[in-house]
Amino acid sequence: MEAAPATAQSVPAQAAAERRRHARVSVSFFGTLRLAAGASAECLVLDLSLGGTKIMLGEALAIAQGDAVGLDIEKFGTFRTEAMWRRDKFVGLRFNDPPETIAAAFGNFLPPGE
Repeated sequence: MEAAPATAQSVPAQAAAERRRHARVSVSFFGTLRLAAGASAECLVLDLSLGGTKIMLGEALAIAQGDAVGLDIEKFGTFRTEAMWRRDKFVGLRFNDPPETIAAAFGNFLPPGE
């Protein structure tokens, strides 16, 4: 008897979800990522939680894990973040601002109970 093969994304996706402290919601906001060295790039904010966000860069930008970056999101403000991972044009950012600041900025967009 053979076990059904796991899909390529099911196990990693579950593991990532279990590591997260805050629930994420899908969003679609335009923003600008600003590096400390002065470089910047337009981006699309794809998901959001009290702890961080996933963005998609619109152009090439040299960003590595651990880089401190500013994230300007139209209508919501500027947030201090740190790059946690990068895969091609996608970047995971952790907010350095306290959860209360994030909740105040994005209140209606965050999951209930956050």
